[in-house]
Amino acid sequence: MNNLTGVSGSIAVTGWALDDLGVKKLTIWRDPIGAEQRYPNGYVYIGDALFVPGRGRMWSRSSWTYPNANRAGWGCA
Repeated sequence: MNNLTGVSGSIAVTGWALDDLGVKKLTIWRDPIGAEQRYPNGYVYIGDALFVPGRGRMWSRSSWTYPNANRAGWGCA
């Protein structure tokens, strides 16, 4: 979705998050448009992703032992 333009309304954003220390939270941000209010990090907050149980088994077997690997899939709309 790099350089996506001309979009209005909502779009679903999904992905995978996996780490050997575990992933507790995933926050979605976007670049501001014009003078739009932004957070101190320079971005506009979209929302917190929801982790989806049972959506993490696409990893190699060695990754199955990572914390919360069974819910590595996430989504935000």
